[in-house]
Amino acid sequence: MKRLHSLIGLGFLTSSAKGFVIQENKAVRTKEELSAFTTSTTSSSQFPYKEDALDARAYTVPSQRTTASNAWDSFVLPVLGASFLITGNTVGAGCLVMPELTAEPGLVASSGIFAAAYIVNLVSGLLLAQVAIHQRETSAEDVPASFQEFAEANLKNPLAANGIAAISIFVNGLIQSFDISRAGVLGVDYFGVPAGTASCLWASLAAVVVGTQSTKNVSQVSSVCVTLLFATFAAIVIPGMAAVSDPMGTLTASTTSPDNVMSAAMEAAPVILIAMIYQNIVPTVVKLLDYDRAKVTAALITGSFIPLVMYLCWCYTSLGGGIQGDLAELLLSAFSVFAIAGSTLGTSLSLSEEIKNFVPGKRKDNSPESNNMIAAGLSLGVPLSAALAFSSGSGFTEALNLAGSFGSPLLYGIIPVAMVWKQQQDQAADSSSATKIPSMVPDAALPVLGSLSVGLVGEELFQRFNEVATFV
Repeated sequence: MKRLHSLIGLGFLTSSAKGFVIQENKAVRTKEELSAFTTSTTSSSQFPYKEDALDARAYTVPSQRTTASNAWDSFVLPVLGASFLITGNTVGAGCLVMPELTAEPGLVASSGIFAAAYIVNLVSGLLLAQVAIHQRETSAEDVPASFQEFAEANLKNPLAANGIAAISIFVNGLIQSFDISRAGVLGVDYFGVPAGTASCLWASLAAVVVGTQSTKNVSQVSSVCVTLLFATFAAIVIPGMAAVSDPMGTLTASTTSPDNVMSAAMEAAPVILIAMIYQNIVPTVVKLLDYDRAKVTAALITGSFIPLVMYLCWCYTSLGGGIQGDLAELLLSAFSVFAIAGSTLGTSLSLSEEIKNFVPGKRKDNSPESNNMIAAGLSLGVPLSAALAFSSGSGFTEALNLAGSFGSPLLYGIIPVAMVWKQQQDQAADSSSATKIPSMVPDAALPVLGSLSVGLVGEELFQRFNEVATFV
């Protein structure tokens, strides 16, 4: 506890029902007053001299202000910092397609999907955090940055870990393809540059940045983009929400018939699910918060709730016609650029970490001082090729659809459940371990999340098979 005010010149302590308070404007004049005060508060056997007793009381009296300050510094500030990191990683280029995506089923149905995606991703994130914290507690080693190494350390199966790395590359590669294709669309809309050319220029610039700069420098650039993203978002949405002329009509409006709302909602669900993903940085957040379960839980709940609110406000403002005027259009252009830039850099870092496990020249000490140029080139070159081949100059929303339909349920649904289950089995088999792994989610979450993930993948496979069968 920080040292309290000095007794001389600052007043004396008096007893009250809630503890002790400092009276500022009354001086202690005699030793008799000191004796009368300390006799009622401190044992004479502890402090034979009353002045010493009072001095001890002066340094050990609980201070609400000091306690609040310590709580702010040790809990609130770290949790807020980690929460903003999660939010910045979640809100990206996917935000640009949300209004048109939610217009068909309507905001009411879409809000339900957003809420469900929030809960599913939160459970998944908490399970991954539980795995990371238990790994730290049992091995005393920091959680690795790549998902492949993280999975290998917990599943104890290199083949499974490589498969998980492939899924991670698949998911992040699709997100990167979407970002690059959206950059091409911006090139056409704002600069009159052909979409393919704009996409190539964007990917090349990002590859140079990621391949030549340290991870720390790239993260700082990404953080600046996220900060500017939030600033432009607030400048657009706050006045835009006030400018919506028909709030209730905007909430209840739908561009499809009532019979097709469910079908439209199911089509939107995978994109919304992948847009709410942040689990790739959960190991980073856990390390940032010193593997503290309470802090990590608070950060995941808060950091993933902010994007939920942001997405809904963005859709409401856009669909309600609140974005009007030259200034709003200029801010919208800036918001689009910052959203794509932050998402591209963040996704490139995630891809590079996974790809470096499979290319020559991987750093044996896993030090994040530099990025392998080959890994950086692959992290942008392959998605660029996919964007050029399949986007047809559009925003390539199908890439997000694929990532949300197959990659997300596997990588952030089935795999976290498998890792938690494996840890529990290992602990049960260890006769020397008498302590149960503290669970950060209800026990029923494992079978529910696992079943839901398998069901989503199965339903999507069934739909794709029917489409192919109908086409043939």
